[in-house]
Amino acid sequence: MRSGFRKKRDALDLKIESLYRKHSYRKKAKLRLKRMDGGYKCDKEYREIIVPYWKKYGYKPAKYWYQIFCDADKKIDPRYIPDDLYYGEMLPYFSNSQFRRFGEDKCYHDIWFPDIKRPETICKNIAGVYYDSNMNPISFEEAVALVVTFNGECLIKPSIDSGEGRLIKFFCQDMRNKKEIETAFRELGANFILQAAVKQHEILAKMNPSSLNTIRVVSFFFEEQVHILSSILRIGAPKAKVDNVGAGGYACPIQMNGNLNAKAVNRKAEWVEENSFGIKFDDVKIPEFDRVIETIKFAHKRLAHFKLVGWDMSVDAQGEPVLIEYNTCPGANQISCGPTFGELTERVLDEFFTKRTLANAQN
Repeated sequence: MRSGFRKKRDALDLKIESLYRKHSYRKKAKLRLKRMDGGYKCDKEYREIIVPYWKKYGYKPAKYWYQIFCDADKKIDPRYIPDDLYYGEMLPYFSNSQFRRFGEDKCYHDIWFPDIKRPETICKNIAGVYYDSNMNPISFEEAVALVVTFNGECLIKPSIDSGEGRLIKFFCQDMRNKKEIETAFRELGANFILQAAVKQHEILAKMNPSSLNTIRVVSFFFEEQVHILSSILRIGAPKAKVDNVGAGGYACPIQMNGNLNAKAVNRKAEWVEENSFGIKFDDVKIPEFDRVIETIKFAHKRLAHFKLVGWDMSVDAQGEPVLIEYNTCPGANQISCGPTFGELTERVLDEFFTKRTLANAQN
């Protein structure tokens, strides 16, 4: 059994992280509300609908969350989950943050998911040790040689904490050389992976040819079933290699039949009907979307430590779903996709508030 000291220290660490997240998301919300000129005016609805809805849980959310979430369609829905509650308390309750970095490590994807298609691995570094694609330890020089001689475009990225395209570097076959690869290895130091670039399906490629346009799906392992909470297509900006909205791209909600919504959001928080190439989102259907969802439901059952997961998927040129990576601290996607838990909301809140209270009492 763990010592009492270790247990108390873990609890303190989680408490500090929770407080930090709450403060951070409250600050972001207030800044966003200023840019929205106050958002949706909902004083009466807040008193008559929102406060009574949450009262049975012994919780009173701040009004500004609903000024933000309900501004787009001017309709009140009390099921929206305040970000400070979601990120500060619900995520740590449903997903064990102490396992997060190890669980997300891309160098172990081939071990967790050997039967799911992933980008081809050239080599990787785990805690300073180099491995080939079969997990055989190799030298620094052997790892460099594998990359230099690889046939095709490839990329290097951190295997831990590489969200939003951070520190990813691409290598074209005709331009890479030994010195460039050695420099990239030394700059990252440890915990990174070299992979072949994915050749995406032509429908995804036409949205923006320069970036891998990924399908972000948030799934929830709840009551012995994997539920799909939201799905978004992330599209890069022209000439960009990454697909995040902050770099000038778009995020467009995906319906469960694979069709894109009529509008996508850009980095200015504007909802637009077509992308930079004039393609109307309403005309696009994600290829093999049902198989993407099937793959996620299959994979998530192996990750019981993480009940909430954000999956980045693609569909390759052969029409096969490809797992790019996953995130165990996924965004709630409420502004683009509505209340996070949808029809599950009351069941989720019943469990969260009841079991959390019991757990706190026992501790």
